[in-house]
Amino acid sequence: QTSWQGADDFTSKINIQVSKVSESAREVIEKQGGTVETVYYNGLGLRALMRPDWFAKQGRLLPRAVQQMPPKHAGKFDRIGTLLSTHAQS
Repeated sequence: QTSWQGADDFTSKINIQVSKVSESAREVIEKQGGTVETVYYNGLGLRALMRPDWFAKQGRLLPRAVQQMPPKHAGKFDRIGTLLSTHAQS
């Protein structure tokens, strides 16, 4: 028995990337042949991902993605998220 409403009616195969997922949601998605990948972003990275226009309005470049996950999050995520960068390549 899953704990979220509508789980028994979920029949779509989806592949998603999320920052957090419940075990019951993961089970339902994977039962349908889909995949769930947990991706780490820090607060600034989430802002850049969700509101890139905020940086443009501030006259700022988008930040670079974090290079290393903080130790307190080790093992909680499948990978570190990437961001499109407006920084010049060096």
